[in-house]
Amino acid sequence: MKLNIGCGKNICNDFINLDKVPFNDSVVQYDLEDFPYPFPDNHFDEIRAWHILEHLSDLQQAMDELHRVCKPNAVLDIRVPYFSSQGAFNNPEHKRFFTWRTFEYFPKFKIEKRRLHFRSIPKGKTPIVDDLINLKPMLYQRLFCWIFPIAELEVKLIAIKKQ
Repeated sequence: MKLNIGCGKNICNDFINLDKVPFNDSVVQYDLEDFPYPFPDNHFDEIRAWHILEHLSDLQQAMDELHRVCKPNAVLDIRVPYFSSQGAFNNPEHKRFFTWRTFEYFPKFKIEKRRLHFRSIPKGKTPIVDDLINLKPMLYQRLFCWIFPIAELEVKLIAIKKQ
């Protein structure tokens, strides 16, 4: 089972697509600010959360709920605007900002992958600047994030649970 939360118009095949606004018949309408989520414990192998977490008021509770519905070793695939990006500030519905280290504060998940993207682009077409920045992301964050703003932070987390 796979879940695509806050999907908007980005419908994923083989996923349950969930959004507050049902853009079409294949989208399950649900407000992610309403806890608990309407799924049983240990239900999903993968959850996709692309550009939704920045809209939630209680990130800690949302992460706890996502962990609850994840199976052991499930993948939580996250994309959020990076804190220094124009996209982080443009949308008045954004309630929080994300840095390289934000997801280190969720011990129920192990960070499998983190990557900064200069701009939101299709997979496999990253500009060379992405590779350079990702060599030393903390150096970039400390010294250059306001000079050369990154658009997006990509994070893959693994749910830590006893099997």
